[in-house]
Amino acid sequence: MIDPADIRFFQTLALVCTQTDGLDTPCQNAIQQALETRDPQDMRAARHAVDALDDGLKDRILQQVHRLMATDISAIWDVMSYASGQTKERPN
Repeated sequence: MIDPADIRFFQTLALVCTQTDGLDTPCQNAIQQALETRDPQDMRAARHAVDALDDGLKDRILQQVHRLMATDISAIWDVMSYASGQTKERPN
């Protein structure tokens, strides 16, 4: 089973990559493939494609991904025990 955090990571990575100039198409395609199939091998290939980027570009992309994920309060709510229970309402 794929960890929901991995899916959230690739969704955020795809978003950041669409807003980033200078990113090669094969890398973007690998990320999209990983999101579409959710196959561990495709996710590994996408991670390798990101790792192969120029260090400066890769660092900028991953910094933005980290910032977006760290400030996404819905990610915290989604992993709380009641989020997938009988109620979908959040207490706050």
